[in-house]
Amino acid sequence: MKRSIYASQLVCERPRVWYLAIGANVTIDQSVAGVRRLGLRFAAQPVSGMIVDYRAATLRRHPYEYSELALAISMYVPPTTLVAYITGARNTQKAALMVKLLRDRNYAARGFQRWGEMTAWLSCPPSVMDPIPRKNRDVVLV
Repeated sequence: MKRSIYASQLVCERPRVWYLAIGANVTIDQSVAGVRRLGLRFAAQPVSGMIVDYRAATLRRHPYEYSELALAISMYVPPTTLVAYITGARNTQKAALMVKLLRDRNYAARGFQRWGEMTAWLSCPPSVMDPIPRKNRDVVLV
C-alpha cells in the first residue's frame, strides 16, 4: 500500500524551506487537516518557502477540491511563504491549477519540473539535494 505522504520535513535551513512529498490518494479532509497542522508548525517556526512535490503522487481530486485546498493554504500558511510545486508530466496540469489558485490568493507560487531551478527560486544553496533519485521517480528518500 502506498503512503499518502512520503515526506514532510525541513529541506533547507537557511532560508527555511519545508518539503512535502505527496504520495497516494488523500481525501480533501485529510489534506485540509494536514495543511492546518503545517500552518501550526509554521506559526511556531516560520518558513520562507514550501515545496509541494507531486512527482510521485496519485492525484484523483475533483476540480472543486483544489479550490478548497488552496483556500485551506490561504487560511493556515502565511501569505509571505513562497510556494513551489515540482511535478513530472503526469501531474503538470494539477500543479498548474494549484499555482493559479494560490496566485489568485496573492501567494508567490510557481510550478517547476527541475529541482535546481526550483531551489534557486527559493534561494536555497545548490547543495540542497533532490530527495527523489533520478532512476526511480516513484521513490522518495526520507
